[in-house]
Formats: sequence, structure tokens, C-alpha cells
Amino acid sequence: MKKAGEKIVSSTKQFEGAVASKKKGRYVLKLYVSGSTSSSISAIKNIKTICEENLHNRYDLEVIDLYQEPNLASGEQ
Repeated sequence: MKKAGEKIVSSTKQFEGAVASKKKGRYVLKLYVSGSTSSSISAIKNIKTICEENLHNRYDLEVIDLYQEPNLASGEQ
């Protein structure tokens, strides 16, 4: 049985692999959060750190708060 941390590491490795394979271009990322909770704030900080380390100036991050825009949850899945 995998621990939650192992799943994150796997996802991180997949992300880093995708970054390495695409040398030029711009990434558009969407992060869905649920309100201004400590988990949401932590997720935003973490993804910004990861993006700055790996995609410096080559990404656009859109943070979508599902409490403020619940209609986007069903449209984007």
C-alpha cells in the first residue's frame, strides 16, 4: 500500500519529466482550491515554488476558488 507522500513524489517526478521534455514554450496551469483554508494557501505556495524552480518565467498559474466560482467545477471536471 502506498503512502500519500509516495503518490506526491510520483506525481512530482512525472511533472519534472514533462518539464524536461519541453524545453521551450509556456505552460498554463490551473489550481483548484476550496476557499482560503490553510491547505489551499499551502497548495498555492507549493505550486508557485515548484513552478519557479522548474519553469522560471514560462508558466501562467490560474488559481480557481471553487467557493467563489462553483460552476467551474463541473465544466472543467
